[in-house]
Amino acid sequence: LEYHAPDLRLEIECGSGTYIRSLARDLGRAVGSAGLMTSLRRTAIGPFRVEEAIPLDRLRELGSDEIGALLIDPLRGLPE
Repeated sequence: LEYHAPDLRLEIECGSGTYIRSLARDLGRAVGSAGLMTSLRRTAIGPFRVEEAIPLDRLRELGSDEIGALLIDPLRGLPE
């Protein structure tokens, strides 16, 4: 996504079992240096996307009935 020496910003789409911290280490080694992660943000897992998330600040403003209406079916996360 972006490179401003010595910082590199990546977006990685991967499957389960991928160790992003190990990838950072390996990239650093490949260029004869060390790789250090300063942040990591998961934007999706399975059918769940960060765009669908409700910020905690918003949840704190809601009553339990309102929060209940926002909940999704947990079976959505299970494979067919």
